[in-house]
Amino acid sequence: MNLVCGVTRPIRRKDGIFALYLFAVSGPQTPGTPSIECLGADDPKGLKYNGLVNKTKSGKTCQAWGKQRPHSHSFQRLADQGNFCRNPDSEAAPWCYTTSSGTRWELCDIPDCGQCEIKQERSRNCKIIYKVSGKCFFESSAISNCKFKANLGAYRNGVTEASVVIADKVHILKEGGSLRTCAEFEMKNDVLTIVEDTCKQSCRPPIPPTK
Repeated sequence: MNLVCGVTRPIRRKDGIFALYLFAVSGPQTPGTPSIECLGADDPKGLKYNGLVNKTKSGKTCQAWGKQRPHSHSFQRLADQGNFCRNPDSEAAPWCYTTSSGTRWELCDIPDCGQCEIKQERSRNCKIIYKVSGKCFFESSAISNCKFKANLGAYRNGVTEASVVIADKVHILKEGGSLRTCAEFEMKNDVLTIVEDTCKQSCRPPIPPTK
């Protein structure tokens, strides 16, 4: 990470008030930088978090950092971070501005590393079956030709949702939802079932998830 230290500049705080802050400005991520999808003991506030959660604790969708509506701000240095939760100012946890005009910003619900419960089964026809539950992040295995990332967490009214990212496209699976691409995903009883076919050599076009 490239740092430009000791930079003092006025920025607009999340409450809309301008103030002077002294902070380090980080450079953009270099290609191949591994994503950090959970909060470790060495980074409980998620200052290094660069994962894919883009909803707040109450389920509101995050405003893209590169946009100034519905909420204007001075974190232009995060313009390349999409609408993912980040913690550029040492809040209690990663956060984001919301797309709701009535709510300027909220903290995000980022899983702690190790909160995942994963059960793995292997069938005789090259398929590996994972049962994923808890508040966690899960990534496709190294031997799989299907590369995906999945975030599992409770959002609105405590209902568990899974966010599955394949080829930079995000699919949201709620209770009873399913998705078939180069792997199969099903959300049922707060458990995300993932079936990887290790014999497949290429992905077929995805079938839209059921609602």
